[in-house]
Amino acid sequence: MTRSRTELLAEVDQLLKKQTLSREDSARAEQMLALADSLTDRGELRRATTEARNRELGRVTETPESRTDETREFRNYLTAMDARQVTELERQQQRALSTTTTAGGYLVPAGFAPRVELAMANADGIFRACTTFQTDRGSSFVYPIVDDSTAYATIIAENATSNTSADVTFAKVDFGKCPMWRSGMVPVSWELIQDSPFDIETVLADTFGKRLARGIGRWLVLMLQASAPVAVNAASPTVVTGDELENLLDLLPEDHQQNASWLMRQSTLNAIHKLKASTGGSYLFPPAQNPAGQELLMGRPVFASPSMDALTDVGFPIAFGNLGAVVRRVVSGSLAIKAFPERNAEYGENTFESYLRSDGALLATSTNIPVVLLEASGGS
Repeated sequence: MTRSRTELLAEVDQLLKKQTLSREDSARAEQMLALADSLTDRGELRRATTEARNRELGRVTETPESRTDETREFRNYLTAMDARQVTELERQQQRALSTTTTAGGYLVPAGFAPRVELAMANADGIFRACTTFQTDRGSSFVYPIVDDSTAYATIIAENATSNTSADVTFAKVDFGKCPMWRSGMVPVSWELIQDSPFDIETVLADTFGKRLARGIGRWLVLMLQASAPVAVNAASPTVVTGDELENLLDLLPEDHQQNASWLMRQSTLNAIHKLKASTGGSYLFPPAQNPAGQELLMGRPVFASPSMDALTDVGFPIAFGNLGAVVRRVVSGSLAIKAFPERNAEYGENTFESYLRSDGALLATSTNIPVVLLEASGGS
């Protein structure tokens, strides 16, 4: 049974919302996005068939790639070379959607946003590890936390009264007004924009995703470092020992051990793989992967994040715990693109900037600690 484009995009959205997005999930999401882009209506199918027959007869013509009305309008916006045309296309979309964007740009189509999210997840492991949720608005709100780590079930005698002291305790995390992130200007030459076989949307999604990941990813890491307790202080400014890693694992509360994973730079993980025993010279933590291809350390998944501090920095190079307790809010429909066709016109370029509203928090209380940190004093 052939699935519709809407069903494919919905499945991609569910994959991106998984607590841990594996490389296998990432590859599957890319395949489904490509399949969603290839789905056409009958009119487009007839045009594609005609083009194929023309090629067989030697009448070769350039075939524009198949697009839905939504993506076709988006391509028209990206290829517009006149500021008045850009403004009119923005107004047309706003009238059609009965809304406007905070940035005043063009709200991206349904297939573009998952590509940006996928690029962010591929650029920084914090986006694979954290839990992402959406809100309709970016206003302040309270996120509830169940703080129930000290309650437990008991045996009650027949006809006896239940234990009322085991009531669930709720804590909260306060989210403020959600900020707006901007990617910065991305110039693209007119030749690339005008070449119909050139997939300008995918390139822009990848570029914007990486830029947004560098900003939001570092912000999430700084928030995590400010919220999680320091469990281990490294004795050396540039080297982590096996005992320090064992201590970090042991000091995480048992409630979060089952879903625990590591967050660190790839260079930090490489340094750990080089650690050798004092006798015999064998490696303490040789490289290992799970069946999905994700790297493991001491049997726990590792998420590589360039936003974490390096071993040579003064900071926190390693985090360990239930990283799903790092929650990231995204304001629904806030991802937009603004075109500036006249900004670099003298260089034969059009310029674009993306906007996204996002923030986050660590779901932790004084008695419910999901993540612990290793602190290093920095190299010389």
